[in-house]
Amino acid sequence: MLSPDQKDTVSLAKTHLLPAFSSTWQFKSDQQFRFAVSQTINRPDFKELSEAPYIDPETRDLIRGNKSLQSSTINHGDLRWEWYLTRFETFSVAGFYKLIDSPIERVIRLGGGGVQTFSNAESAEIYGIEAQGRLWVSRFLGRKFSRFYIESNVSLIKSSVDLGKVGSQQTTNNRPLQGQSPWLVNFTLAYENLTARINASLLLNISGERLASVGTNPIPDSYEQSAAKVDFVYRQQVYEGAQDKLNFKFKLNNILNPEHLVLQGSEVAKRYKKGVSATASLEYKWK
Repeated sequence: MLSPDQKDTVSLAKTHLLPAFSSTWQFKSDQQFRFAVSQTINRPDFKELSEAPYIDPETRDLIRGNKSLQSSTINHGDLRWEWYLTRFETFSVAGFYKLIDSPIERVIRLGGGGVQTFSNAESAEIYGIEAQGRLWVSRFLGRKFSRFYIESNVSLIKSSVDLGKVGSQQTTNNRPLQGQSPWLVNFTLAYENLTARINASLLLNISGERLASVGTNPIPDSYEQSAAKVDFVYRQQVYEGAQDKLNFKFKLNNILNPEHLVLQGSEVAKRYKKGVSATASLEYKWK
């Protein structure tokens, strides 16, 4: 642990060439295919690099960084079919693949008494399929619901990790990438009134069980269980002049306030609630 007069210096200075290519084939007036490949970089942030301990404000875990962390290189590829039913309504299905070199994972520190840190694995693969769409509710329930629309995306995801040199230290050799859920669902029910300049949305987010922190021998891996998050967002433009306008926004976060459960093996490692919060704001813009 660092004393107040000690300095911790880390350098990640490096130049990266990140190629990208995309192509679109519009084979019908309302349908098209998109293909894209690219390379990106995921650099560790300051907290992940610093060995000064800190407490995660959400999970209350004690964490120390790892100044030996390296940046991750991510190779992306995806193929997407898009269908434009109207100028507003869309539907698409995509297959995607990611190959990650030196992925950064959150792990339980070896001999650290439960303190968590970060480590680079050798590589990781992520692939899956995603469907998303946006439709007016009036398409199903008639004109009286003409101001309502739904928007959703659903993903099925498979991930795996090659641990490389760190494999002998970790409890499980055959496992998914830390933090990656095998499925996720986002759903929005929205109301839009262009005359009154009002937009209101009810948003649902839920994902499958995911690896929260990687276990180090003999400590088991920790898995965060599925929990639904529901938010409500209201926006209204309350004034618009010739050169300025005033917008009001209200947000209610985590309405259901579900219990978050983390299991370590068969034991309950953590049980907590994040609480419900509300925010309101006025935004004034001068054109």
